[in-house]
Amino acid sequence: MKEGENGSIGILVADRFFEDNSFYNKLYRNLVLKLNEAGYFGVLEILSRENEEQLRLPNMINRSRIDGIIVMGQISEEYLTELNGTDIPQVLLDFYAERPGMESIISDGIYGSCCLTDYLIGMGHRDIRFVGSIHATSSIMDRYIGFYKSMLQHGIPAVRMM
Repeated sequence: MKEGENGSIGILVADRFFEDNSFYNKLYRNLVLKLNEAGYFGVLEILSRENEEQLRLPNMINRSRIDGIIVMGQISEEYLTELNGTDIPQVLLDFYAERPGMESIISDGIYGSCCLTDYLIGMGHRDIRFVGSIHATSSIMDRYIGFYKSMLQHGIPAVRMM
């Protein structure tokens, strides 16, 4: 939180990740509920592909309406650099950047996915597929790596579906 706070936390999510009943839609809902419990307001802004490509900062930053920002879903490195040029504290949620100084909150996707795949194999399943776009976010890539590791360890061909 920056000094002189007004109690508003910006939540920025790329449009490509924010659809009805999407993971990020549900994550946003739970995040706002937790912010409300802590006495803060969650301000959502959807980042269009055009604004991301043209490196236009969100209105909530340009109008100084937020004390911090949570970025959900993966956005480009160039856009992250632009966000870093502001004095707004930032946290990345469900992805990470390959740069020092960027705070991220993620689950251990490699370990979790490996454990899940091990469990399915232990239950006798062998025709197991990974469904997802592994290049969409760093966390999805991590989940695929965990799946792939487990399949390799058990000598089962790893199959990925898009």
